Amino acid sequence: MNPTFELEAESIIAFAFITIVYLSLTMLVALASKTNSLRLIGLGLLTAVVAVAYSGIIPFAAPAATLMMKIAFLLVFAGVLIPFYTTFDNSKSSSVVSSNDGESHA
Repeated sequence: MNPTFELEAESIIAFAFITIVYLSLTMLVALASKTNSLRLIGLGLLTAVVAVAYSGIIPFAAPAATLMMKIAFLLVFAGVLIPFYTTFDNSKSSSVVSSNDGESHA
């Protein structure tokens, strides 16, 4: 019982237009963001918006929209976690004390 969707010209044009705008904005966000954290959050939010547009406007793109929402969640989640990871990583590396004999002791 697979639902059949008729491919209408409007749906194909909307799909192509949204995809071109998405790719253009993806490049803009990737090149304009200064930190990796902001880059990931921006790409995640952009991907979520495009997934909603795909699912609402284009009926044959609903499975792709579901996958894009999951990817968007992972991108935003990673963008939020990066500052915590870098803070933890910097505090861990600063706890290593070097002695005069050239060996390092933790």
